[in-house]
Amino acid sequence: MKKHLFFLVLLNISFLGIVAADKVAGPADTSLETLTNASKKRKPVETHQLNKSDGSENKKRNAIEEGREEELDSCGICLDTLEDDIFTLPIKNGSCGHKFHKYCLKQWHRVSKTCPGCRTETTVTLTFTLKELFNSGYRLPHSTRTLILSNHGLTSLENAETLLPIDKIHKLIAGNNCLTKIPPTLLPAFTHLTYLSLYNNRFTELQSGMFKDVPKLRTLILAFNRLNTIPSKAFLGLKDLRNLSFYGNRIRAIKDDAFAVSDDGDECIPLENLNLSNNWSTSVNTKALVGLTQLQKLGLCRNNIHEADQAKIKSTVPEGCIVSF
Repeated sequence: MKKHLFFLVLLNISFLGIVAADKVAGPADTSLETLTNASKKRKPVETHQLNKSDGSENKKRNAIEEGREEELDSCGICLDTLEDDIFTLPIKNGSCGHKFHKYCLKQWHRVSKTCPGCRTETTVTLTFTLKELFNSGYRLPHSTRTLILSNHGLTSLENAETLLPIDKIHKLIAGNNCLTKIPPTLLPAFTHLTYLSLYNNRFTELQSGMFKDVPKLRTLILAFNRLNTIPSKAFLGLKDLRNLSFYGNRIRAIKDDAFAVSDDGDECIPLENLNLSNNWSTSVNTKALVGLTQLQKLGLCRNNIHEADQAKIKSTVPEGCIVSF
C-alpha cells in the first residue's frame, strides 16, 4: 500500500512540473509559416574551393548543378575526379573495370597487391614516364646536390632536363625502374654530376662513349641490369672514375679496350674499385685489366672462373690489389 501511495505522489509532482514549464515557455508554434521563416534565416552551408584548375572546377560545378553527378567518375583512392592519368585495373581473370589514378594505385600497391575497390588480387606492374609522374602532381624529393628517381617504374627519362632542377645536381640515383637507355640530351645537362646509380633497371647493352658528357663522374653503379658484355671504350672521357659496379648482371665478355679513357686506347680510367661479382663469367680478359694500374679491389665472387684463370688474373692486377673469387 505504501509503495502505491509513493508512486502516485511522484506522478503528481511530474505532472505539475510539465504544466508549469508549459506556462513559462508557452506552446510550441509548429505552423507551416513559422517553419518556413525559420528556414529562410538559416545560414547557407559553406563550400570549399576545389584544389584543381578552373576548367576542372567548372566541369564539376556544372555537372552538379545540372544533376549529372553520376557522370563524374572519381578515383576510389583519393576520391578526386578522373580526368587524366586514368588506369583501368586488370586482374588475373580479366578486368574488374575499376578505375583509379595511376599514381594513386601505385601508392596503394605498396601496401596491397589488390584492387582497392573489390580487393581482387592483381599482378599488374605500373610504369611511368617522367612526364606522367609530374602530371600526377608528384614532386620528386631532392636536395641541392642529390636527386632521387628510384622506385617509380620509370620507362624513360626523356625531357628530364626540362622537368627537373638538375643544373647543380652532384648525385643522381635512378634505381629500381624499367629504364633501357639514357636519352642523349640527359647527361650533358648534369654538368656537376659525380655519382650515377642505375641499379636494377633493364639495360641490355652499353654504347661506346655513352658517359663522356659527365667527365666529373667518380662513381658509376650499373648493378642488377641485363648486361652481357662490357664493350669497347664504354667509359671514354671519364678521367676521374674511381668506382664501377657491374654486380648481378650476365657478363660473359670484356673487350680489350673496355676501360680505355681515350680514343687511342693508350690510357685507362683510374679505377680503384671494380665489382664484377655475381655474373656469368668463366674467365676474364686480362688484356682489359692491364691498364688499370690504380686498381685496389676487384670483385669476381659468384662466377665460374677456373683456378688457372684465377692465378693469371692475380698476376695481372697491380701489386697489393685485393681480388675476391
